[in-house]
Amino acid sequence: MSVQDIIRDFTLFIDGYLFSGDVAGVTLPKLNWKVEEYRGGGMDVPVEVKLGHEKLEMEFDLTAHSARVLSTYGLRQGQNKIFKLFAVLVNYNGEEKGVQIELHGFIRSIDQGSVTPGGKTTAKVTVSADYLKHVIGDDTVLEIDALNKKFIVNGFDQNANSRRMLGL
Repeated sequence: MSVQDIIRDFTLFIDGYLFSGDVAGVTLPKLNWKVEEYRGGGMDVPVEVKLGHEKLEMEFDLTAHSARVLSTYGLRQGQNKIFKLFAVLVNYNGEEKGVQIELHGFIRSIDQGSVTPGGKTTAKVTVSADYLKHVIGDDTVLEIDALNKKFIVNGFDQNANSRRMLGL
């Protein structure tokens, strides 16, 4: 039997502040290419041409009524915060690896849900990001830096040549 790399536990930090026990779940950024369909003369079938990435978003479910998160919502454009998720991967043999997922961005929305006396409340928080870094063990597997046109996969910067040609 092969059971590989299950996330056993995680913590979330927002700008260095630990929200241990206050986050019920995290929806990691969906990685999606922005594409355009193209079919030119002499082509029998259209193809999709990659034009960049879709926007990066993360959501998390907050079970605490947090003034820190609410005040982070009110920041001005460009005052991004750092969101870091630390996780432990474990396989069937008990071997563990660390995971770090770092985003730079701002809280775009807070759905505070409904409140009932004596009931648990959960707010759904959406983060819009311009930077993503995904590390597994000691390896940086993926890094996307929208503002600096960097797209690094397994250490190879796929946009280095484009930046050079653009004078960046």
